[in-house]
Amino acid sequence: MLYVHGTLDSSASFIRGSRRYLPQWRSLAYDRRGWGHSRRAGHATCGLGRHVADLQDILARHQPDIVVGHSYGGLVALNALWQSPALAGALVVYEPPIRWLPWWPDLAPWEALVREADVEDPTEAVRRLRTAVLGREVTRGTGRPDADIEDGRALLAEMSDAELNTVGFEPLTFGVPTVAAAGVNSLEHDRRTTRGLAELILRGVYVELPRAAHIAHITDPEAFFGLVRRAEDLRRQAESAGSDHHPTLSNQT
Repeated sequence: MLYVHGTLDSSASFIRGSRRYLPQWRSLAYDRRGWGHSRRAGHATCGLGRHVADLQDILARHQPDIVVGHSYGGLVALNALWQSPALAGALVVYEPPIRWLPWWPDLAPWEALVREADVEDPTEAVRRLRTAVLGREVTRGTGRPDADIEDGRALLAEMSDAELNTVGFEPLTFGVPTVAAAGVNSLEHDRRTTRGLAELILRGVYVELPRAAHIAHITDPEAFFGLVRRAEDLRRQAESAGSDHHPTLSNQT
């Protein structure tokens, strides 16, 4: 199982919960360019395509049964697996920001918050988004000024990336069994977009977590990591359906 984190996050958010709620699985995670331990690998021109290529390289090396992509990480996973569907058995995406689907607004609330922040002070964008996601006022950073500045730069680059506005995959031909999930307390456009995505994908299932919002892996980890079991069921069903269409070869000389 491989985790792909979202914006303003890192792999560390997933490993602890995965070990607790899915101890029988081998869990892998990595920090995308610009975040966590990969800050030095990120830069202002690192767009969605670069993140997709990175993920494809990792998938080719490890070939996980299931990929779990949270938020922006879900968008990266969708693009990567549409291009290379054989690299994973199933996918979980949680509220991926697919701007080109019809349920996404012209300017989403969190995008507006970041766009209105002072670009000369990247930490302001971080404060605004953390406040919105956590649902409470965040007046100070993490206590690591350099890290907050780097997070702000990566945040501004990621949310202003023009590649997010272009069609990166075709849902109707997406061949990987997919659990698309959202939280009942999440923003309406996130829920509608995720539900619409699940309806378009041939082997797509929509799941709404009853107590969760956008950072469900932190606020409701038991339900979030339980999505992996649902994805494993889809993977096994797809394998069974595939075997029904192929004859079994006997041992013949």
